[in-house]
Amino acid sequence: MAASLCVRARYGLSAHFLRLRGQSASSHSQQLTSPSPVQNSVNVSQTENIVIPLKKKRSATAILQALASTVKRDPNSPHYKYIDDPFLIPASALSKRTYALSKESGQKAARFVLENYSMYFNTNPAEPPIKDFMPPKVSYNYNEPSESALLERIERRRVNDAVDVYKQIKQKRLDLSEETCLKFLELLCVYNAEDPPKIMMQEEFFFRRELGLENKKPVKTWKDNGLAERVFDDLKTKTPQSYEHLIRGMARHLQTDKAFQLYDEMKEKKMTVGVLTYNELICAASFHKDTYDTKWQQVQHILMDMQLAGVRPDLATFNGVLYTLNRMNMYNQSPILAMQTLCEMRKVGIEPSLASWNYMLFLFYPKESSESNMLHKIMDELEGRTFEMRDPKDEEFFFNAMKRCYLNLHDLELAYRVDNLVNTGNNAQLLGDSRLQSFYYSFFVRLVCMFETMDRVMEVYQRVTPHLFTPNHLVLHELLKAIELQDGFQHLPLIWTDFILFEFMQNHDLLEKLLELMAKRKQEPELQSQYVHIAGQFIERWKDEQEEGRPASLSTATMISHIITIAENGDNHDLAWEAFDIYHNNKNMFAGSVSDDAIQKLVKCSIKLNKGDQVVTALQFMEATEMPGSHQNVATMSVDIFAGLDGKKSGTCEAHANPAACLVSLIEHAQWQTNGWGIKSGKGEDENRSIQRRKSACPINRSRRARFEPRCSAGPSIVPT
Repeated sequence: MAASLCVRARYGLSAHFLRLRGQSASSHSQQLTSPSPVQNSVNVSQTENIVIPLKKKRSATAILQALASTVKRDPNSPHYKYIDDPFLIPASALSKRTYALSKESGQKAARFVLENYSMYFNTNPAEPPIKDFMPPKVSYNYNEPSESALLERIERRRVNDAVDVYKQIKQKRLDLSEETCLKFLELLCVYNAEDPPKIMMQEEFFFRRELGLENKKPVKTWKDNGLAERVFDDLKTKTPQSYEHLIRGMARHLQTDKAFQLYDEMKEKKMTVGVLTYNELICAASFHKDTYDTKWQQVQHILMDMQLAGVRPDLATFNGVLYTLNRMNMYNQSPILAMQTLCEMRKVGIEPSLASWNYMLFLFYPKESSESNMLHKIMDELEGRTFEMRDPKDEEFFFNAMKRCYLNLHDLELAYRVDNLVNTGNNAQLLGDSRLQSFYYSFFVRLVCMFETMDRVMEVYQRVTPHLFTPNHLVLHELLKAIELQDGFQHLPLIWTDFILFEFMQNHDLLEKLLELMAKRKQEPELQSQYVHIAGQFIERWKDEQEEGRPASLSTATMISHIITIAENGDNHDLAWEAFDIYHNNKNMFAGSVSDDAIQKLVKCSIKLNKGDQVVTALQFMEATEMPGSHQNVATMSVDIFAGLDGKKSGTCEAHANPAACLVSLIEHAQWQTNGWGIKSGKGEDENRSIQRRKSACPINRSRRARFEPRCSAGPSIVPT
């Protein structure tokens, strides 16, 4: 019953909407058919032709690319591969590399299980199925030596297996078609008769230079008289395609002599040569001849042959010419020839890629002392444009351009133009791998530190760190120099936190420079209190490192001197004395000696606070270490010391040959106990009086070993208050 009611209601509504549509359609048609007054007056009939546009072809990821284009690069957020618990987001260069490679190591482990235990992965829940996520096919469909077996291994690029099958076919004297032989020859020439290297995963490729996996210098690797040449010789009819396979293989693996011999044979036989073969020969020309002139003549001959054969050059052709000129950068004609090459590119309608401009930079700035306005002209050409990867060397342009701004031109305005180009569109994706990105930002920030105001320096520094760039020690040195030059001492606490964040606590040069700047002068109370807190953190870290057996971040006496000065400037005498006590009891752990000025500040504050035991220890240290000017400084301080007494002894040590020993001897006398100096005796009063009478008559031992020990015994014991 309910179902029938629903059907009736649905039918009634449908009929009602159909009636309404019919009425509206009829009224609309009447309006269209009824002539307007204008049409009646003009009597002109116009017909409109509707042109249906052709279907626009889009890639499978076009929608994703459109969505990604709406999201701009955010320098304040980490890369998506590092997004995790905020505590785990890496900041230092080492932690970033470790984090990324550890995630990729897990993917490799999963791939290992998938490849070695494929029997447990029988189902594929993905729809549509993704072949790369399934276990690779280890077994072959054709195991017996045959043409089908050889083709199967060629398609899978299993070079060694294909070589084994080919040898078995030759032993059994089986026939192979010319097409199969050409495919096998191409496989051998591309991979030089070896299995191709495993494709690096994304993060492994990104950090390949740090891992030592980058491409080495080009050397000859072609196997002379190897299987590839024998297969070529066994061909019944040597087609132009077979020649090209062998020539490209020899040129790529730098067997240039034989490659050009085969090329001459092709010209003699009037065979057509493809543009790919010409490109390989142009790149190999710089390895072929001896002198620069003969190398360039070889390139010219190849280009003339292309013109005569009617072969149109492409981008790789001109980049190959620029690459050859780049390898001849000491050739005095190279810059002029490079400019002519760019003009030829424009004539044939080929737009230079970033790699083309990168070669131009190498040619016009071969040394750090080279000066040219070529980079300015290049930026005039490229400014405001977006680029895509068109050549493997495109990723080196931005790094090289910023390098020239810093090393050659020292031009900050030009560096800003380069950085603006990087931040245009998706150009930042062409910054290259981790090392190229690090060098790019290192040159940029160091240039800003050299020429910009302090506020602008910190603005740029905070924009690029820590997510876009982890500063290296060179950047931090330049930053500390800028702070010292422009009195930006208020930024030192931030730099200290970055030292911890970027794991620079073992870079003693940077830490010493930081403490030196904090100890340079006394700051406002709030800033000075932050300095004192940082100095206290140094002491606490040193204690923790000693307990845990880790290398100490506090390693030089100069750093101890700066900590003493910082603490005394902040009226924290206890921290200053703690730093001195650490050095005094662990001298063998610190390089150098505490400065004279730091000890003077320590003694003066001890005098003000009536710390007699500390005065004695500091004075003994000054004399024992034979500090420069210690006699004069101690004699000067004796006036301050005696000013706190009854005045009877005032000035008695100023003319003494050993002022420190004199002061120690006087301080140890019992009459100083009444002045609150905290020097206590372990004997009774009567015994102390007799001891002091004996000590007053006891001359000071002048020997080096016991310089401060009197010849008499049973002296007073000094304990801190």
